[in-house]
Amino acid sequence: MRAWVHSTLVALCVTGLSACSSAQEGDDEEQALEEATEPHFTTEADLLAGKFEGEILPYFKSHSRRGQFDGSPRRDGSRPKIVYDIVTPDAPSQGALVISHGMTENSVKYAELVYDLHRAGLPLTMYLINHRGQGFSERLLDDPMKCHVDDFELYVDDFATFVDKIVEPAKQKNLFAFAHSMGGGIFTRYLERHPGVFKTAVLSSPMHGVNTGWVPGGALRLVLDAAAVVAREEYFPKEPPPGPYTTSAARGPIQEQVYRLYPETKIGSITWGWFSEALNITRGPMKRDVSNITADIKLFHAADDNLVNVSAITDVCNAINKSGHATCDRVSLPGAKHEVWLERDEIRNVVVGQTLKFFKQRMR
Repeated sequence: MRAWVHSTLVALCVTGLSACSSAQEGDDEEQALEEATEPHFTTEADLLAGKFEGEILPYFKSHSRRGQFDGSPRRDGSRPKIVYDIVTPDAPSQGALVISHGMTENSVKYAELVYDLHRAGLPLTMYLINHRGQGFSERLLDDPMKCHVDDFELYVDDFATFVDKIVEPAKQKNLFAFAHSMGGGIFTRYLERHPGVFKTAVLSSPMHGVNTGWVPGGALRLVLDAAAVVAREEYFPKEPPPGPYTTSAARGPIQEQVYRLYPETKIGSITWGWFSEALNITRGPMKRDVSNITADIKLFHAADDNLVNVSAITDVCNAINKSGHATCDRVSLPGAKHEVWLERDEIRNVVVGQTLKFFKQRMR
């Protein structure tokens, strides 16, 4: 019975995910890429010449300190260790930028972004959390390669602890956030549950909806209910969706570079439980509570993203603007893939340049 259910799940849902790139719900609005007018950022040529390991990582290491705290309790009462990095600028710090990474990522993957923002004159201390079960944080299952979570809200609980216990005690003059993909979903849910803490944030391809391809919602819900009984901690699917998630030949390998240098951060695909939790949070509480958000948001996404649902991103952004007490400025990037902040130079310069401008304009 278990084998039959699992094979049925794979046949239905994995096929659906493989169709994501051609079955994305439409978003007709596309904004033309504009030239970046901000300071010089790292180029693809720099990276191909070895700058990531030769200059960027040494900067990250020399300016950072690592810490950890106990995450929110799991169902069995255990509290996984949550690891974070704090990276200070050369200039006196004038606040904090909290970075929330995407699925299967880690804090070090964001070293180029931290380096470029600091070098461009953004005087903020960077606080980078490694979400439970990923990056440098403690794994949740015996198989360390599985990306799993018991309850999506636990990510949000951990993030709230990080802000309350690690970031806020420094009495930040300015408090900003940059959140990508899954980390964008976590941060969006944090904004809903803790309105008023953050006034300004940048979201990159946020997980406001999961791209499930052609699989209908009702059928998918039945399949996931069955999976919750027999396969919640099994892989969905065994291999991650095919990458790379950027069109940049220089930045595409960065994740593998980090895995090679820090093998303890390597992780594989999601479990059925993770997928179920992601669907539940984006189709339920996140959609229901979006009017609670009080932050001004700049949002970047690929026009044809094959991992997150662009229609859901549009709906959330529109709902934020409709609420009347927050703003969402959405920038659709044609020709980009999911990791817009790791794209080829002409796209990344727009994302990083506008991010820099957005934060600088709002500093006190």
